[in-house]
Amino acid sequence: MLFSCEKPILNEEDANDTPKTITFQLFSPAQARTTRSAAAITDFKKIYIYDSKGGYQEQLLEQSADDPDFGSPTITLTGGHHQLTFAATDNADAYLDGSILRQETMGDTFLKSIDINTQNAPANQRIVLERMVAGILYKGEGTVTLSGLRNSLSLSSAKPAKATTVVIS
Repeated sequence: MLFSCEKPILNEEDANDTPKTITFQLFSPAQARTTRSAAAITDFKKIYIYDSKGGYQEQLLEQSADDPDFGSPTITLTGGHHQLTFAATDNADAYLDGSILRQETMGDTFLKSIDINTQNAPANQRIVLERMVAGILYKGEGTVTLSGLRNSLSLSSAKPAKATTVVIS
C-alpha cells in the first residue's frame, strides 16, 4: 500500500485481498459422465495441487487415497488471480521433488491447469482432469527400448519435466 498526503492508494489486487475457500470435485474424463462422486476418485492414489500467484508458488498440496476428503480437496486462496494445476495419478509411489511430480514406475496420470479469480469464483467447482500419461503394457518377446517417455511432470508449468529412456524385456 502506498500513501499520499491525502489518502491511501491501493493496488486493485490489494483492494480485494480477502482469502477465499474453495472445494474442488475432481473427475477423470470418463468419470465426469457419471453423477456419483465416489466413482470419480476410485482409480487415483495421489492428488497434487500447485497454486501460483503472479508467477510465484503460493502453496503445494498433496492428498493420498486415505485422506477423508480425497478427490474433493478444499483449498484457501489469498485474494486475487491464481493459476491452479491439479495432477492425479494411480501410482501410489509417486512423490514430489520440489514442484516436480516424479514416478519411477509410470502411472496413469491426469492433469488440469486453471486460472481462477477469487473475487468471482464459486465456492464449489467441478474439475475434469485430462489424461497426460497412460501406463505401458508390453506383451511381446525380446527387449524393446522406448525413448522419450515422460516420468517427471513440472506442476509449475503443467508440462513434462524431462524425457527418459526405458528398456522393457
